[in-house]
Amino acid sequence: MVEELLSQYPRYIEPRFEKGMLLESQAQAGQGEWSAALGHWQDLAQRMSRTRPRPLSYFDAWYHAAYALHHQNENTKARQTLNGIMRLNPGVGSPEMKSKYEQLLNSMK
Repeated sequence: MVEELLSQYPRYIEPRFEKGMLLESQAQAGQGEWSAALGHWQDLAQRMSRTRPRPLSYFDAWYHAAYALHHQNENTKARQTLNGIMRLNPGVGSPEMKSKYEQLLNSMK
């Protein structure tokens, strides 16, 4: 169903975001690879990087990319990803998103 939505609405972010969540859920359940989720989230975030002002979904996509890196035991890369986004965008879109970033960073200490 997600693939069908992606083909019908190729420019919409919502179906792409749902696909990322699906890939992440499959990886958590052991039915998929974290690398597939990571690649999807990175691609989605990079596509949105050209949008000004950056939507909240941009920061959420980078959060999920770091989350996938964390689950691949690549904590250094996950921390670098989150810290890089926070350095360039101190507000990280919203106070709630900043809190999510900080919680994930704290879980990797």
